[in-house]
Amino acid sequence: GDAFLAGLAVGWLDIATLLRDWVRTARHFVPDPARHSTYREYYAVYRELYPQTCAAMHRLAHLARDGVVS
Repeated sequence: GDAFLAGLAVGWLDIATLLRDWVRTARHFVPDPARHSTYREYYAVYRELYPQTCAAMHRLAHLARDGVVS
């Protein structure tokens, strides 16, 4: 990823070259329509919980990043 960005930044590569020469698709995933309603229910719960837990989750991430938790 860093090599992609560096090559683009200095003009040595372009997106078409990167996609053609560097990117390979290993697997292709297709959504399962039969599971859509279940995932929609999970997403609804996530949307309800996120505003209530967002600040605490960000504080935990900062603690972990700053080395308080190893």
